[in-house]
Amino acid sequence: MQAVSVYPGSCGELLQGRNNGVPMLISCPINLFTRVEVFETRRPVEKFRYPKSCRMLETLLTSWEYADLFSRLDLKITSDIPHSKGFASSTADLCGVYHALRSLCQRPFDQQELLQAAIRIEPTDSIIFERMTAIDYTSGATFETLGEYLCFSVLVFEGRKGVDTLTFNAAPLPPLHDITPVFQRFKTAVQQGNLPQIAAIAAHSIQANQPRLPYPILPEILQYCRNSGGLGVLGGHSGNMLGLIYDDPQAGRRALQRVPTFSGYTSYLVNTLAHPLEAVPF
Repeated sequence: MQAVSVYPGSCGELLQGRNNGVPMLISCPINLFTRVEVFETRRPVEKFRYPKSCRMLETLLTSWEYADLFSRLDLKITSDIPHSKGFASSTADLCGVYHALRSLCQRPFDQQELLQAAIRIEPTDSIIFERMTAIDYTSGATFETLGEYLCFSVLVFEGRKGVDTLTFNAAPLPPLHDITPVFQRFKTAVQQGNLPQIAAIAAHSIQANQPRLPYPILPEILQYCRNSGGLGVLGGHSGNMLGLIYDDPQAGRRALQRVPTFSGYTSYLVNTLAHPLEAVPF
């Protein structure tokens, strides 16, 4: 008995802050993936290497009244998603566990079930949704579908050091900035497929986040964005990555070839996906 699921990470957040007082974030899936294998074995030991995913496995089996299977099932997770940088690696793992296990148990996909199971384990990312969605990532109580995911390229600047999301969010921090004035504009831009408008709002969002999580290289990144034909900058609001948004993959590749070196950061190109389940095994 075995099932495999492949699920993507994200690339920071396009928008994060408080919308009418509710903490919200919006992100897109990208072509970095986690592969989750759920399999039966006499001595399951590997799953205990992944505490969050192991808890997800047990939570789902219990809710589906298959709790007795937990002692016979194990996990193997292989991932090319950076950890603790703002790429939603934990959310991707949890989604991978869910989709592999529901395949194994022949369960239908239930969006609300996935949301509630994931949010019980930790604040979650909006890539759990099949369409672009604004979500209260702390409780899952509020979410709003905005439209289809958009396809674009991101020139990533990944920092060396990671940020533990749970520790970061538990620390005394300046309040999230108010995104209420731009939320409707962002939603309209998604519905119209207006990537320049989305990118401009994303750049405003990460700049407004600097009192909570400063990026010393952000002014230089913004300048390179303007010089290389980028549309805007997104970032990890509780991570260590920035990204330049390009509507043309060729422009992204040209920008990567000329990119300046920033101490402590690695640069590479990723692409967003039209659907989080567009994943291919690796």
